[in-house]
Amino acid sequence: TVLLPPGSAKTDWEVELGIRFYFVALVAFTVAFAIIRWVTHSQFGLSLSAIRDDEERAEFLGYSRPRIQIAAFVLSGLIAGLAGGLYGLHEGFVSPGFVGVGLSTQVLLWLVLGGRGRVWGALLGVVILEVLGRVMQDRYPRLWPILVGAGLLACITFLPDGIVSVPVQRLRQRLRPDQRSSGQATA
Repeated sequence: TVLLPPGSAKTDWEVELGIRFYFVALVAFTVAFAIIRWVTHSQFGLSLSAIRDDEERAEFLGYSRPRIQIAAFVLSGLIAGLAGGLYGLHEGFVSPGFVGVGLSTQVLLWLVLGGRGRVWGALLGVVILEVLGRVMQDRYPRLWPILVGAGLLACITFLPDGIVSVPVQRLRQRLRPDQRSSGQATA
């Protein structure tokens, strides 16, 4: 049996349905994450990066910007549709009011905090903000938005590539041989 918080009036059937939905959502997330990870490391992902960095140069090299951007919008629409379908199944109701400025801002917060340009960065931003949000909103409901704003400003100021950039930079430093100790000049 599953332990529930005191005062929750969930039946065994509701608990079992919730557990099943959790695993369905986990499988959907894992598949979507694997697809995104695969796409970012494929030729298509490299072409998206090239277009992002310099559209004219990418077109000069033979990439069809409109075709690649349409494919990216279709892929992102499929993943968003999957997420929306899961939300509708979970809640039993979907309204246009759900998708507003609040959700768009939240997605941007995830990316800025975790780190844009890396799949793990977005995931890290979601985990940090959602876990902290659940804990802090209950304990400090009036202080929580101020803490999010201060954390966001600190992240933008001190970690412009997001929190995920810290372990990435440390890993690069460990893998890079120390050029100063070998007597080579640094450029």
